Amino acid sequence: TQFHQFSARYYFYVLAGSFLYGSIVPFWFFGSQYLQDSFFYNIETADSIMTLPEGLVVLTGFPFGLIISYLQPSVKIKLVGLGLAQGMMAISFLVVVYAAKKNLDLNSEHEDTNTHITYQRANDIAIFGVVLLGASFSCACGLFWGIVNAVVDEKYLSQGSGIVSCAVNVLPTILPPIISIVSVQSGSHHSIILILTLMAALGSISSFVAVNASSGEVSSS
Repeated sequence: TQFHQFSARYYFYVLAGSFLYGSIVPFWFFGSQYLQDSFFYNIETADSIMTLPEGLVVLTGFPFGLIISYLQPSVKIKLVGLGLAQGMMAISFLVVVYAAKKNLDLNSEHEDTNTHITYQRANDIAIFGVVLLGASFSCACGLFWGIVNAVVDEKYLSQGSGIVSCAVNVLPTILPPIISIVSVQSGSHHSIILILTLMAALGSISSFVAVNASSGEVSSS
Protein backbone atom coordinates (compact mmCIF):
# COMPACT_ATOMS: atom_id res chain seq x y z
CA THR A 1 0.00 0.00 0.00
CA GLN A 2 1.34 3.42 -0.91
CA PHE A 3 1.75 5.57 2.17
CA HIS A 4 -0.11 8.50 0.64
CA GLN A 5 -3.33 6.49 0.88
CA PHE A 6 -3.43 7.16 4.63
CA SER A 7 -4.73 10.41 6.10
CA ALA A 8 -2.87 12.99 8.18
CA ARG A 9 -5.07 12.04 11.15
CA TYR A 10 -3.90 8.45 10.80
CA TYR A 11 -0.23 9.42 10.95
CA PHE A 12 -0.69 11.58 14.05
CA TYR A 13 -2.67 8.70 15.56
CA VAL A 14 0.27 6.38 14.84
CA LEU A 15 2.63 8.87 16.49
CA ALA A 16 0.38 9.03 19.54
CA GLY A 17 0.47 5.25 19.86
CA SER A 18 4.21 5.08 19.40
CA PHE A 19 4.76 7.62 22.17
CA LEU A 20 2.14 5.88 24.33
CA TYR A 21 4.03 2.61 24.36
CA GLY A 22 7.37 4.39 24.32
CA SER A 23 6.46 5.94 27.66
CA ILE A 24 5.06 2.89 29.45
CA VAL A 25 7.07 -0.13 28.25
CA PRO A 26 10.50 1.16 29.39
CA PHE A 27 8.93 1.89 32.78
CA TRP A 28 8.32 -1.84 33.24
CA PHE A 29 12.08 -2.35 32.77
CA PHE A 30 13.47 0.59 34.75
CA GLY A 31 10.72 1.28 37.28
CA SER A 32 11.72 -1.25 39.93
CA GLN A 33 15.35 -0.12 39.98
CA TYR A 34 14.24 3.52 40.13
CA LEU A 35 12.07 2.80 43.15
CA GLN A 36 14.95 0.97 44.83
CA ASP A 37 17.38 3.84 44.19
CA SER A 38 14.99 6.62 45.17
CA PHE A 39 13.01 5.12 48.04
CA PHE A 40 15.49 2.51 49.27
CA TYR A 41 12.98 -0.29 48.92
CA ASN A 42 14.27 -3.82 48.77
CA ILE A 43 13.71 -5.55 45.45
CA GLU A 44 10.66 -7.46 46.70
CA THR A 45 8.90 -4.25 47.78
CA ALA A 46 9.84 -2.39 44.60
CA ASP A 47 8.59 -5.23 42.40
CA SER A 48 5.37 -5.41 44.42
CA ILE A 49 4.74 -1.71 43.85
CA MET A 50 5.37 -2.19 40.14
CA THR A 51 2.43 -4.58 40.02
CA LEU A 52 0.09 -1.72 40.97
CA PRO A 53 0.00 0.02 37.56
CA GLU A 54 -0.21 -3.35 35.83
CA GLY A 55 -3.02 -4.40 38.15
CA LEU A 56 -4.94 -1.20 37.42
CA VAL A 57 -4.89 -2.11 33.72
CA VAL A 58 -6.46 -5.47 34.58
CA LEU A 59 -9.08 -3.94 36.86
CA THR A 60 -10.09 -0.97 34.72
CA GLY A 61 -9.46 -2.04 31.12
CA PHE A 62 -12.55 -4.19 30.57
CA PRO A 63 -15.06 -1.95 32.44
CA PHE A 64 -13.70 1.10 30.62
CA GLY A 65 -14.10 -0.72 27.29
CA LEU A 66 -17.72 -1.50 28.14
CA ILE A 67 -18.41 2.14 28.95
CA ILE A 68 -16.88 3.33 25.67
CA SER A 69 -18.83 0.69 23.72
CA TYR A 70 -22.05 1.82 25.40
CA LEU A 71 -21.50 5.56 24.90
CA GLN A 72 -20.21 5.26 21.31
CA PRO A 73 -18.35 8.60 21.32
CA SER A 74 -17.13 10.12 18.07
CA VAL A 75 -13.57 9.67 16.81
CA LYS A 76 -12.72 13.25 17.77
CA ILE A 77 -13.92 12.71 21.33
CA LYS A 78 -11.91 9.50 21.55
CA LEU A 79 -8.80 11.32 20.34
CA VAL A 80 -9.37 14.08 22.91
CA GLY A 81 -9.77 11.40 25.58
CA LEU A 82 -6.58 9.73 24.38
CA GLY A 83 -4.73 13.03 24.62
CA LEU A 84 -6.05 13.64 28.14
CA ALA A 85 -5.14 10.11 29.25
CA GLN A 86 -1.58 10.48 27.97
CA GLY A 87 -1.39 13.88 29.63
CA MET A 88 -2.37 12.21 32.90
CA MET A 89 0.38 9.66 32.34
CA ALA A 90 2.90 12.49 32.04
CA ILE A 91 1.56 13.99 35.28
CA SER A 92 1.79 10.56 36.94
CA PHE A 93 5.47 10.29 36.06
CA LEU A 94 6.09 13.77 37.46
CA VAL A 95 4.32 12.79 40.69
CA VAL A 96 6.65 9.79 41.04
CA VAL A 97 9.70 12.01 40.38
CA TYR A 98 8.47 14.54 42.94
CA ALA A 99 8.01 11.80 45.55
CA ALA A 100 11.45 10.37 44.79
CA LYS A 101 13.15 13.74 45.05
CA LYS A 102 11.30 14.47 48.30
CA ASN A 103 12.48 11.19 49.81
CA LEU A 104 16.08 11.70 48.71
CA ASP A 105 16.09 15.27 50.03
CA LEU A 106 14.79 14.13 53.41
CA ASN A 107 17.45 11.45 53.57
CA SER A 108 20.09 14.01 52.62
CA GLU A 109 19.01 16.20 55.55
CA HIS A 110 19.59 13.30 57.91
CA GLU A 111 22.60 11.72 56.24
CA ASP A 112 24.58 11.91 59.48
CA THR A 113 22.59 8.86 60.67
CA ASN A 114 24.22 6.73 57.94
CA THR A 115 20.88 5.05 57.27
CA HIS A 116 18.55 5.48 54.33
CA ILE A 117 14.83 5.14 54.92
CA THR A 118 11.57 5.53 53.07
CA TYR A 119 9.58 8.43 54.44
CA GLN A 120 5.88 7.71 54.70
CA ARG A 121 4.76 10.92 53.00
CA ALA A 122 7.01 10.31 49.99
CA ASN A 123 5.93 6.67 49.91
CA ASP A 124 2.23 7.62 49.80
CA ILE A 125 2.81 10.10 46.97
CA ALA A 126 4.76 7.50 44.98
CA ILE A 127 2.00 4.91 45.42
CA PHE A 128 -0.56 7.46 44.23
CA GLY A 129 1.63 8.22 41.20
CA VAL A 130 1.96 4.62 40.02
CA VAL A 131 -1.74 3.90 40.61
CA LEU A 132 -2.69 6.98 38.56
CA LEU A 133 -0.23 5.87 35.89
CA GLY A 134 -1.87 2.46 35.60
CA ALA A 135 -5.38 3.88 35.38
CA SER A 136 -4.32 6.50 32.82
CA PHE A 137 -2.55 3.94 30.64
CA SER A 138 -5.56 1.64 30.79
CA CYS A 139 -7.82 4.41 29.50
CA ALA A 140 -5.30 5.46 26.86
CA CYS A 141 -4.83 1.90 25.66
CA GLY A 142 -8.58 1.27 25.38
CA LEU A 143 -9.12 4.46 23.42
CA PHE A 144 -6.10 3.95 21.16
CA TRP A 145 -7.01 0.47 19.94
CA GLY A 146 -10.65 1.44 19.61
CA ILE A 147 -9.88 4.12 17.01
CA VAL A 148 -7.81 2.31 14.39
CA ASN A 149 -10.78 1.17 12.30
CA ALA A 150 -12.10 4.76 12.27
CA VAL A 151 -8.92 6.44 11.03
CA VAL A 152 -8.16 3.96 8.23
CA ASP A 153 -10.25 3.32 5.14
CA GLU A 154 -11.78 -0.15 5.39
CA LYS A 155 -9.99 -1.47 2.31
CA TYR A 156 -6.64 -0.51 3.88
CA LEU A 157 -7.48 -1.66 7.42
CA SER A 158 -5.17 -4.68 7.41
CA GLN A 159 -2.20 -2.68 6.18
CA GLY A 160 -2.98 0.23 8.46
CA SER A 161 -3.30 -2.03 11.50
CA GLY A 162 -0.01 -3.68 10.59
CA ILE A 163 1.78 -0.33 10.50
CA VAL A 164 0.29 0.58 13.87
CA SER A 165 1.40 -2.74 15.38
CA CYS A 166 4.94 -2.11 14.17
CA ALA A 167 4.98 1.54 15.21
CA VAL A 168 4.04 0.87 18.83
CA ASN A 169 7.13 -1.32 19.17
CA VAL A 170 9.66 1.12 17.73
CA LEU A 171 10.30 3.33 20.77
CA PRO A 172 10.13 0.46 23.29
CA THR A 173 12.89 -1.15 21.24
CA ILE A 174 15.26 1.81 20.84
CA LEU A 175 14.62 3.77 24.04
CA PRO A 176 16.00 1.40 26.73
CA PRO A 177 19.64 1.58 25.57
CA ILE A 178 19.33 5.34 25.04
CA ILE A 179 17.85 5.77 28.51
CA SER A 180 20.67 3.69 30.00
CA ILE A 181 23.31 5.85 28.34
CA VAL A 182 21.62 9.11 29.34
CA SER A 183 21.22 7.90 32.92
CA VAL A 184 24.89 6.99 33.19
CA GLN A 185 26.10 10.16 31.52
CA SER A 186 23.86 12.47 33.55
CA GLY A 187 24.52 10.69 36.82
CA SER A 188 20.86 11.12 37.75
CA HIS A 189 18.33 8.30 37.71
CA HIS A 190 15.57 10.94 37.59
CA SER A 191 16.46 11.37 33.91
CA ILE A 192 14.90 7.95 33.24
CA ILE A 193 11.45 9.03 34.37
CA LEU A 194 11.79 12.48 32.83
CA ILE A 195 12.41 10.92 29.41
CA LEU A 196 9.28 8.80 29.85
CA THR A 197 7.38 11.94 30.88
CA LEU A 198 8.46 13.58 27.63
CA MET A 199 7.26 10.56 25.64
CA ALA A 200 3.83 10.70 27.28
CA ALA A 201 3.60 14.46 26.72
CA LEU A 202 4.51 14.10 23.03
CA GLY A 203 1.88 11.39 22.71
CA SER A 204 -0.69 13.71 24.24
CA ILE A 205 0.22 16.49 21.81
CA SER A 206 0.02 14.08 18.85
CA SER A 207 -3.45 12.99 19.93
CA PHE A 208 -4.73 16.56 20.18
CA VAL A 209 -3.23 17.45 16.79
CA ALA A 210 -4.94 14.39 15.30
CA VAL A 211 -8.32 15.76 16.40
CA ASN A 212 -8.26 18.53 13.79
CA ALA A 213 -5.99 16.83 11.26
CA SER A 214 -7.37 15.89 7.85
CA SER A 215 -9.26 12.61 7.98
CA GLY A 216 -9.36 12.26 4.19
CA GLU A 217 -6.74 10.77 1.92
CA VAL A 218 -3.36 12.42 1.91
CA SER A 219 -2.43 13.65 -1.54
CA SER A 220 0.35 11.73 -3.27
CA SER A 221 1.82 15.02 -4.39
